[in-house]
Amino acid sequence: MHRAAHRAAKRFATPQRWRVVRARRAASGWSEQPEVSALASCLERHGLIAEAILDSCGAAAFADACPTIGASVGAHLRHSLEHVQCCASAVESLRSGSLQPILSYDGRERDAQLESDPAYLAARSRDLMNGIVDGDGVDLDAAVLAAFALDASGDDALLPSTLRRELAFAAHHATHHFFIARLVAKGHLGVDLPDDVGRAPATLRNDRQSASTGAYVDVGG
Repeated sequence: MHRAAHRAAKRFATPQRWRVVRARRAASGWSEQPEVSALASCLERHGLIAEAILDSCGAAAFADACPTIGASVGAHLRHSLEHVQCCASAVESLRSGSLQPILSYDGRERDAQLESDPAYLAARSRDLMNGIVDGDGVDLDAAVLAAFALDASGDDALLPSTLRRELAFAAHHATHHFFIARLVAKGHLGVDLPDDVGRAPATLRNDRQSASTGAYVDVGG
C-alpha cells in the first residue's frame, strides 16, 4: 500500500481523538435519534478526512485546488461544515428559548481558515459535534425557517421546516461533498480515502441489493 494511502486508512481505523465525543454520544438519548446520529457521524467524518489529508501529505495539500474540479478538499469540507454550523446555531437558539430560528445557509460565515487548516477544521468539527449531541431538551420537531437564495437578484426565500428535517438535510448534503473530496484526494493528492467516504446510505443499500443480481450500481453520493 502507498504510504499516503496507509496513513489515511490508519486514521479512519483508529480515530483516537474522537473517542471522547463518541462516549458523549452514547450517553445522550437525544443523540440516538437517527437525524442527530447521522449528523454527528457526518461531523466525525469531516474531521477524519481533514486529519487523513494532514497525516498523509501535510496541511498545504488540504488547500491545494484540483485543476479539473476547481476546488480543494478543504474547500468542500468548509462548505459542508458551515451548513452544519447553521444547524448547530439553531439547536443553541432553541435551547435558549428562541422561537422559529432561521437557518441562513447562504449567509454562512465562509471562514477561509477552515479550508486552509485541516487541524482547525477537525477541531471545529469536534466543537460542533459536542453542541449537536448535547441537545437534550430541544424539540426535534420544533419549527424553523430555512433561508435560501433562489434568485440572484432577489431576497432569500424563507421556507418553513423543522429542526429534524434540517439536521437530516445537512448530513445528506455533506455526503455529496465528501464524495468530491475523495475524488480530489485520490486524483490530485494521491490519497486513497475509504471507499465508503461520500457514498450515501441509499447508495450503499442499493449496492448491497444489486451485488448479487448484477443490476445497476450507483457511482457516487
